[in-house]
Amino acid sequence: NADQGESMAMLLFEKAAQEWHLTETDRDLLRWASRLHEVGLSVAHTQFHKHGQYLIEHSDLPGFSKQMQWILALLVRSHRQKFPTENLVGLDKAQVLYLKKLCAIMRLAAVFKYVTAVEGEPLFSTTVQGSEIVLGFDEGWLERHPLTSDALSAERQVLKKIGFQLRFNGI
Repeated sequence: NADQGESMAMLLFEKAAQEWHLTETDRDLLRWASRLHEVGLSVAHTQFHKHGQYLIEHSDLPGFSKQMQWILALLVRSHRQKFPTENLVGLDKAQVLYLKKLCAIMRLAAVFKYVTAVEGEPLFSTTVQGSEIVLGFDEGWLERHPLTSDALSAERQVLKKIGFQLRFNGI
């Protein structure tokens, strides 16, 4: 459910905020994206992340500036599957890096949200330094939870393509 995704996003935000110079506004954007990330399911299950992006971009959202609304839509779009680098064309390097950081948090929160229903909530530590994200699990936990292990392995490949190093023990 959205609460699981939101709590995981907030946990990951707390671990990354200082190192990545994230703000309270960034926390709020992640919170809203976590709550809305499945809104596209109201259109179709197939590519629901893209439907969600469209709905958020083209809706009247009082209280959100156009820029905040665009970022919110990007977070919803990028929470799963291929990372939409085409959405970042024309932005400067600092903006791209900032958005990729928020998307990395959103993606990891989604990974844990989807596997928690099957394998239970994981206990892990998180360290962020530069572009490296380290998830520390109890010895053997990932071996006992193959769905989470596979999902993190796949996510490691996606994050690598956008400039992040995801490391975790047990694999």
